[in-house]
Amino acid sequence: MIKNKAERFYPYFDLNERPTVDRFVGLFNRVYFQNRPYLTDFLNPREYIIWKTICGTTLSYNRFGGYPSSEKNRLLINGKPDSLNRVFQIVCFELEYSQRFNRLTHQQILGTLMHLGVDTSTFGDLITDGAGRWQFFVKKDLAPFFNLQMTRVGHMTVKLKTVSSHDVLNPIDDSQLVKVHCSSLRLDAIISAVSKMSRHQVDQALEHGFVQQNFHVVTKADMAVVIQDVLSLRHFGRFQLLEVMPAKKGKYWLKLKLWASHH
Repeated sequence: MIKNKAERFYPYFDLNERPTVDRFVGLFNRVYFQNRPYLTDFLNPREYIIWKTICGTTLSYNRFGGYPSSEKNRLLINGKPDSLNRVFQIVCFELEYSQRFNRLTHQQILGTLMHLGVDTSTFGDLITDGAGRWQFFVKKDLAPFFNLQMTRVGHMTVKLKTVSSHDVLNPIDDSQLVKVHCSSLRLDAIISAVSKMSRHQVDQALEHGFVQQNFHVVTKADMAVVIQDVLSLRHFGRFQLLEVMPAKKGKYWLKLKLWASHH
């Protein structure tokens, strides 16, 4: 008989990720012993890594977030994904607004979604064609709520239009590769090197909860950063560490993929 216990997975993850480990271990045991399909909320990439570690190959699952290269995805565990949007219960909304004199930004839309009073797991990716069109994905059962509540983004009036799977945008990747010189692989040093902020400013950002590592808020400046980690700094952007190269005097050259915030 298989029964996962949360404690066996604790050494693989940070201390503040233990609630997620506990939740997924409970989910694993529930699905395994009841032998019924289960559809999760939207999981970010870090949550998916935790789930994959806990699940291994014991249970079958598929993931989908509304379009082929989605970052946040719902998992269908022990189920058969025939018609993706129907089985995964995902609705795509497009924002309709006056584009003649206005342009929405990712930060504005995400900020509006965050202030609707719903958990971030209830909605998926926010995508754009780079020419003013924006779409995002939500759980089907909450689609009426989003449709009713999301009437403004900043000072602009918006309407939500349901979009079929055939009309989902082909999103642009506006990331850029950057190379920075860094004194160490500590979290505060890397953020300071990439953002050009002072260590004091980085400390303040950490204190206010403006920094995330692998999609969860961190407050410790001395956290180690490893290849493939994703860091984000509010009002600056998000970046992923791709490569670490030694430099002179014990320092490093870092190759990163950067998604800059657009205000």
